[in-house]
Amino acid sequence: MHEELDFINESPLQLFKKICIPTTIAMLISAVYVIADGIFIGRGLGQNGLAAINIIVPLFTVFTGISMLLGFGASTLCAIELSRNEHKKSTDIFSQTLLFSVALMMIITLIVFLFSEQICSLLGANAVILDMSNTYLKTMILFSVFFMLSLMLSFFIRLDGAPKYAMICSIIGGITNIVLDYIFIFPLQMGVFGAAFATGLGNMIATILMLFYLVKQSKTLRFSFQTVTAQVVIKASHIGFPGLLTELCLSVVTFSYNIVLMDMFSETGVSAYSIINYIHPLMLLVFMGISQSMQPIISYNYGANLFTRVKNTLNITLITAMCFGLIAVTAGFTLNHQIISVFLNSSYKAFDMAVHGLPLFFLGYIFLGFNMIGVSYFQSIEKPNIATLITILRGVVFVIILLMTLPKFLGINGIWLAVPISEALGGIITTGVFAYEKMQSNKQS
Repeated sequence: MHEELDFINESPLQLFKKICIPTTIAMLISAVYVIADGIFIGRGLGQNGLAAINIIVPLFTVFTGISMLLGFGASTLCAIELSRNEHKKSTDIFSQTLLFSVALMMIITLIVFLFSEQICSLLGANAVILDMSNTYLKTMILFSVFFMLSLMLSFFIRLDGAPKYAMICSIIGGITNIVLDYIFIFPLQMGVFGAAFATGLGNMIATILMLFYLVKQSKTLRFSFQTVTAQVVIKASHIGFPGLLTELCLSVVTFSYNIVLMDMFSETGVSAYSIINYIHPLMLLVFMGISQSMQPIISYNYGANLFTRVKNTLNITLITAMCFGLIAVTAGFTLNHQIISVFLNSSYKAFDMAVHGLPLFFLGYIFLGFNMIGVSYFQSIEKPNIATLITILRGVVFVIILLMTLPKFLGINGIWLAVPISEALGGIITTGVFAYEKMQSNKQS
């Protein structure tokens, strides 16, 4: 499964293809975790089941953010150190961030498990869906360490030259989740507990396979038990912070949508949004896979001062994301009825609401990939402050302002259009930052 990647001499296009194809497939499989839950819960438990799960989504988005914080940050540092033949430093960074991540997630797991019902209420669960939300949360939180590691470890496996192995781990975990989802929800009638248990087991199996590779087969990284130093964790966190911030923004957006829709349309509105929010990770993870494929190439060549290769890699990545974005928007407008019918029977009130909202929400994919790649690029060249600025504006500030104002003029259409308009504004800012960076680079040269 290990493939030698020559980050210095091999063409950026060939490198990108070798990393991007398995990475994006792995991300798509990761989306299957979420989508499979949505399909089986929607078909097995109806719109209330969908609403109950969507209430919990903001919390697990935060866990994804922790993976991005430490995984992206540490792997960027490792890539730069490897480009300088500092293998010992790279191993230290890998080991310390991994140990810190596990310890942090175990503390979070204990707190969430003890106060799960209160957390569900704070996230917006009403009396109709509170019990289901609480059951799902208490079950899923027991697997939170695996949920975090299954994403975080993939960064290091790709850096080690084995993106196909990371993909296979995700495929195996995804298949496990799908099969167990069906068995637990339908034949065994285990409800939301079964859905959570299936997802947890899928993540656990993927994590175990990834750990086996890193312990037994890794070529450049070695795990060693050692004291965690604040310097390593802080430096990795500084670079990876925009990744965490991106997920926190998604969490805030989902929470805000849930509150607004619960207020305007009760659990029916949250159910309609939940279907779109089950599909959203599909494109989100595609763009994440594309941007993560760029990261080791850019970080390695940036560390080696090969800036032309950095620029070429960025251009290839942007073109790839643009193509996927246009495909998604086209699908949203032409297949919206068919997509929603996979999740929910047309007899539910939430069905028509979701059919109407999906193409409007999908307009944001024209700009989302461009913005995510911009953020990842600045992280990869150790300029996280720029990435943080872009993330805060497009991910929180614009969305919240638009979500508070647009529904007053456009009704429910304003709710669906808040995110697309925010991404469009973010695209303008990202373009401006790229232009400014290019101008500064020309001055220096």
